[in-house]
Amino acid sequence: MAATIGTPRATAATNAVAAHALQVAAALKTMVIVYKPFAARGAIAPYLHVVGTDSGSCNGDSEDTSRIDAWRCFGGNSVYDPCFQDLSGYNTALVCPSYGLSRYGLSTRVFLLRLTAPLPAHVGKSPPSQGLPLGLTLSTGEQCTIVGSGTSAIGNLPLRYFGGNSNAPTALVYGSVDRSRQPYTALVYRTHHGWNDWPTLKQLVRTTIRSIVL
Repeated sequence: MAATIGTPRATAATNAVAAHALQVAAALKTMVIVYKPFAARGAIAPYLHVVGTDSGSCNGDSEDTSRIDAWRCFGGNSVYDPCFQDLSGYNTALVCPSYGLSRYGLSTRVFLLRLTAPLPAHVGKSPPSQGLPLGLTLSTGEQCTIVGSGTSAIGNLPLRYFGGNSNAPTALVYGSVDRSRQPYTALVYRTHHGWNDWPTLKQLVRTTIRSIVL
């Protein structure tokens, strides 16, 4: 006998369809990860591993992110960008993550920078949950790291991220991440020649993003 709406069998089937629809929707939704290098009272987040310390100063805002707690800094012969400030004021050292991404956002390997001069004034910065993503993971699984300023562009689309090895990237992401709807997307070029490839606008493919790091 066919099930009718209201019977236990029909209700169970309807619930199963609804649950599957929610699973599909969740799978298609881009995850947003906010990188949080400090815990309560300025303690270094427990998932971070301090691999070194340095002393230096910061000459201005980070070039990689518009976060209000991010700076471009120098220690010895090294450039650290971004370095993150503890906005609570408990910890005066800055946390500077090394290259790469993790499930916590940026790399779990960090350097501590002890300031030798006060931080300068900010110019037009955003809360940590806004601004340009620091990194992203494509639906294909490739983790893409932000590229510094002064890179190449296709028309008015600057090169923003690269995926794969820094010496021989396999994916180049141009322009801004489209966050107007879920899932988020970006224009991606898959390269077989690393940095020596010069794609055209027609070669860019709009690709779904699994997660972004702010």
